[in-house]
Amino acid sequence: MRTRALALWSLMSVVCVLCVGAGMPTQAQETPAAAAPATGTATPRASKELEVPGNTAWTDTGIDVVVGETLVVESDGQVKYQTKFASPQGLQRSWMDLTRSLPVNAAGASSLIGRVGDGDSAIPFAIGSKKEASVRRAGRLFLGLNQAANESSEGSFHAKVQVLPAAAHAASEKKIEVPPAVLQQIPRRIGDLQGNPGDMVNFMIIGSEEALKKTYEDGGWMLADKDKKLAVAHALFSTLSKDAYLAMPMSQLYLFGRVQDLATSTPSRLRW
Repeated sequence: MRTRALALWSLMSVVCVLCVGAGMPTQAQETPAAAAPATGTATPRASKELEVPGNTAWTDTGIDVVVGETLVVESDGQVKYQTKFASPQGLQRSWMDLTRSLPVNAAGASSLIGRVGDGDSAIPFAIGSKKEASVRRAGRLFLGLNQAANESSEGSFHAKVQVLPAAAHAASEKKIEVPPAVLQQIPRRIGDLQGNPGDMVNFMIIGSEEALKKTYEDGGWMLADKDKKLAVAHALFSTLSKDAYLAMPMSQLYLFGRVQDLATSTPSRLRW
């Protein structure tokens, strides 16, 4: 997979991304690393089974995770949410249900969800009946149900949590070098279509676009639509499919004379 340089800039809770590969040359080099072992053969560093009640906002698993580990959660059982019974996958959201915000809008109502950490910056993520994902943030793991703060469900889900250790290869041995001449070519500010200066360019990421998207996805961020026409079509399709529309377009900002390749944003949600 070809390595690309990505220049990013932040705008409040929005992060706009521009892939530099087509706009400027890079000479970043990366030393190859040994392939990581398959997670199915790894021995869990931590393992625990617990009940996740529907009448508690968040259940403390008692497990702390660190960046680079793999989190595997399997669950079963059912809870009574409003007047229906739901599995860990949750219930399909109704027309009226789409007008309100849940901790994870893209997941079913009353489905099993999780989060790492207990502060406002801890973004909930969908789990359902099974979830396997790389840990992108260190902290305590909590499990809960995808329901509003003033709601509760009868019953509980049974969850089995396993934490697999970080891959055996030494990430510290990877050597990334970006020549100063390359950094000097990056403008200090982004701009709009008229050339008016905007926010500062904050940082650079070296990696593939696919890996970047996966990182934001694991963190609960979502890709935004690129323009209003696409937004209208996407919103209409989401409405017909009874899905929440969470991809409102961002402002079009420019760097190296072209608009950002993609933009991501945190979904609006209730703070628990």
